[in-house]
Amino acid sequence: MSDNQLEQQLTDYLNEMKSVEEELNEQLDELAESIDESYGKISEMITSFTNMAVQSSNGLLSGKQRSAVAAVAAVGQIASSVVSAIGGATKAYKHNQYLSKLLKQKKEIATAKQASLQRMLPIIDKVTSRMERLLVNESVKEYDVASLADRQKCDMLIDNMDRFLDIYRTSQYLSFVSHYLDSEYSSWLSGNQTSGLPRPDYYVANKAVLELFDKNGSDTKKEYPSFFEEQPEKIKGSTIYCLMDSQLSATLLADLSSNTSELFYLPAPEQPAVNNIIDGNEALEHYTDTVEDFMRTKRRGPAKWNLLIWPTLLLGAVAVWLEWGRVSSWVIAVTVIAVILLCRYFIGLAEEALEEYALKIFMLPRKAHRDALDDAGYVEQEEEQDFEKKSVMKELFHGLMGG
Repeated sequence: MSDNQLEQQLTDYLNEMKSVEEELNEQLDELAESIDESYGKISEMITSFTNMAVQSSNGLLSGKQRSAVAAVAAVGQIASSVVSAIGGATKAYKHNQYLSKLLKQKKEIATAKQASLQRMLPIIDKVTSRMERLLVNESVKEYDVASLADRQKCDMLIDNMDRFLDIYRTSQYLSFVSHYLDSEYSSWLSGNQTSGLPRPDYYVANKAVLELFDKNGSDTKKEYPSFFEEQPEKIKGSTIYCLMDSQLSATLLADLSSNTSELFYLPAPEQPAVNNIIDGNEALEHYTDTVEDFMRTKRRGPAKWNLLIWPTLLLGAVAVWLEWGRVSSWVIAVTVIAVILLCRYFIGLAEEALEEYALKIFMLPRKAHRDALDDAGYVEQEEEQDFEKKSVMKELFHGLMGG
């Protein structure tokens, strides 16, 4: 395929993705207005992802802007208007009435929107399938690491690879959201309040990219850290993707640091080529800063312990004075009281320093893992709504019995 044909193909894919985005956003906005405002957050995430793919294809997206896209996931926290589990006959009746009204609204929207959505499914699945082949072709290529020490050559390679990644990841995410909505619609029309499926986030799309690499001969969890710990002569396209992309790096680091009792350590890479590839990877910088903070804390120990040097010297001086000096009994009594108070103060200071030190040592690994998940676009699903109808008679009987 010629370069011109490829460019035209990518443009066609982007146009098809935009049509799917427009359809999804129209439906999600209506769901946000009628059912649950959190659907509007998914719409924001779709728009940010699709814009990233378009800008990347035009060569207008910087590494910093790309790494900032996952921050939209924080805005997209699932903030459902939760129907709480409530007791009492009147409350149970109102609860049931609400659920009936909610399901009626859901069925009306599903009836009106599902056919239009289902027309989009083959379009986005086709784009995802074809972009998958292009991305796989890039991921299995091998490059001489030394050749990428040339900054200009390295940047040109990364700029070209970026487009395939951004378009594939976006199409994959649009596909996940489309199929999720289709499952929800089918469940509503069958009389169920939910399909039970989790709502897709960026983290799921990034995991799908890594799984695709591993399915085609890579071992990303092993190859990624090897370029920090060793100096390999060859590098796969899949590893370049993981090193250069903030979201893929964060997804891998979240996995590698999942044992939060220990902090997964990455030394600074020695190869100029690797430094060229990771330049601008903010998720990696974020993780590295936390690791360095952890290492500094371990080396120094509790900082306030240094203050204990002076009271120790003072106590020693007082002991010598009391032993060898000629002092009256009242001076000794005052001195002993002062020393006791001083010891109590500095013991409290030492306990505070130890507590702060222990907290930091134990919490930094957890923080590194949590930050990596955030940078990867992970959205924690909130507690599921209470969609179970209540027995009004049971609640009434319960109330009459004084329960």
